[in-house]
Amino acid sequence: MPIAVDFDTARPTVAQLQAADVVAVLRYITGPDGKAIDADELALYRSAGIVVGFVFGIGAQDAAGGFPEGQTAAQAALTALSALGLTEQPVYFAVDESITPSLAVPYFRGICSIIPPALVGAYGEGALLTLLKADGLASFFWQSESTSFPGNAATLPISDLRQFFNQSPIIGTDYDEILSADFGQFPRPGGDVQLPTLGGITGSAEPYWTKSVQSLLASKFNQAVPLTGVYDEATTAGIRAVQGFFGIPITGVTDSETWSILLGF
Repeated sequence: MPIAVDFDTARPTVAQLQAADVVAVLRYITGPDGKAIDADELALYRSAGIVVGFVFGIGAQDAAGGFPEGQTAAQAALTALSALGLTEQPVYFAVDESITPSLAVPYFRGICSIIPPALVGAYGEGALLTLLKADGLASFFWQSESTSFPGNAATLPISDLRQFFNQSPIIGTDYDEILSADFGQFPRPGGDVQLPTLGGITGSAEPYWTKSVQSLLASKFNQAVPLTGVYDEATTAGIRAVQGFFGIPITGVTDSETWSILLGF
C-alpha cells in the first residue's frame, strides 16, 4: 500500500523509503539542526520519483499569535520556498497543539492576507480543519495525530492527508494516509508532470508512483499485477478493469479520477 511519511530531524534513506512503498514525504521548510529540507534533499527525493509536501511551523504556540504572527509566518514560508527555487507552492501551516478552533482563525487570516487561500494548507485537529474549511482560510487539510494531542478518532471527509502516530514502518517517521490525488504536493499535478505523480499517462509515470498503482490494484482489487514499477500491459489491463467496474471511461490510464478511486475504495 503506497503511503506518505512525515519527519523532522530523522533522515531515512531513499532505499528505506522505497522499500516501504513511500511515495510522498512531508517535510518542514523551517527549523534548525537539519529539521528543514534543503535543495539537495529535495533533489534527492525527486530523482527517486518521490513527491514532497511542505510544512511550516516554528512552535506549538504559533497559532496563538494572531493576525500579525500569521503574516510573519506567511512571509517566512515564502522566503523558505524561494530558497528551494519554488513559487506558487502550497504549504501546510502546522497547529501543533489542541486549541479552541476560533482562536486560530486570526492566525490563518494573517496567513491568507499574504498567501492566497488556494495555496494554504492546515495541519491540526479535525474541529480546526472543519472551521478553516468553512471560513475559506485553507484549501488543503492534514488531520493530525501527534505525540502531544490526538487529532480525531475518525477520518474527516475534507482531509487530504491523515496522520497516524507510531504506525510508520520507518523509525523516526510518522505514517500518513494519502486521501486525495492533489494534497498540495510538489511537483504539482497536471501540466508537464505526468501522473501517477498524480494523473498517470501509460508509459510516462515515474516508477514509484507506478508501483503504488500496482500495489493498490493487487491489495484492493485482487488484480494479478506484479510490483515492477513499469506501467506494463498487466497494469493497463488492471486499470481498465477498475474503470469498467466503476463506470468511468475505460482508458487504461491512471488519471486523477481513477487514482481517487484506487485510494478511496
